[in-house]
Amino acid sequence: MLGRAGTKAVLAQRVNSMRLFSTSTRAKYLIETDEVQELIAQNDPNVRFVNASWYMPGGKVDARAQHEETRLTPTTQYMSISEVVDPHSSLPIAMPSAEVFAEHMKQIRVGRNHRIVCYDHLGMFTVARAAWMFRFFGATDVRILSGGLKKWIKEGRLTASGAY
Repeated sequence: MLGRAGTKAVLAQRVNSMRLFSTSTRAKYLIETDEVQELIAQNDPNVRFVNASWYMPGGKVDARAQHEETRLTPTTQYMSISEVVDPHSSLPIAMPSAEVFAEHMKQIRVGRNHRIVCYDHLGMFTVARAAWMFRFFGATDVRILSGGLKKWIKEGRLTASGAY
């Protein structure tokens, strides 16, 4: 038997090992606002920012109009999960074929070899679907902006607006 002190020590080691794993896993899938700010400042042509905001049809918010009003950078592209779909499916947002996905990505100038940073306006509503689609179709460096544009704005960071 370990006793109370020994049990606490074992639990502490397990929690610390989970934190280490969680930190590396988190960094693989999420990106913090400070790091995004650095990427924007570097103006790296291999980095693509994608706004994946989407709202239920018939709602009060038009995601495409919202994108033109406020987005991360002037070159941030908009991706609607209701448009990048299988056009032959009766399901509203069925996964598209590789060809359909590639055509949409060509239109927004995003390739599987780019470093892709996705976000949505709410923080984590539809962005996970978009990031998953990028990974499913072969992109390896896809990260989600932690807290989304909502956090970015709350921190007082600059945004872009207007036609793109």
